[in-house]
Amino acid sequence: MTVWSKLLSALRGGANEVGEAIVDSQALRILDQEIRDADVELRKSREALASIMARPRLAQERVEKGAAQVAEYEQYAIKALEAGNEELAREVAEKIATLENQLEGERAQVAEFAASVAQLRK
Repeated sequence: MTVWSKLLSALRGGANEVGEAIVDSQALRILDQEIRDADVELRKSREALASIMARPRLAQERVEKGAAQVAEYEQYAIKALEAGNEELAREVAEKIATLENQLEGERAQVAEFAASVAQLRK
């Protein structure tokens, strides 16, 4: 039994040596391929970063647009109150509240995207 196990160990050792010899003889080729693979991954990461960097800008534009809408509706509410139309002013106030809730969500997204960009840049 020990002879068979030693023979098996010798065969495994020979296979290991052959494998190491192949790796050693192809070391430059393997290194070149690993560099190419790393370059592809780096390019993908840069593209992903560029995509994510565009998102905070778009979200910020939505925030600015939402803030402008809130200001516009506030003017409508003031005009309705001045005209004595409290029902219309109340409806406009409800719309303003809805817009402000949406605006808070957009602001949170801007902050999250900015944090993501900062993390990816590291």
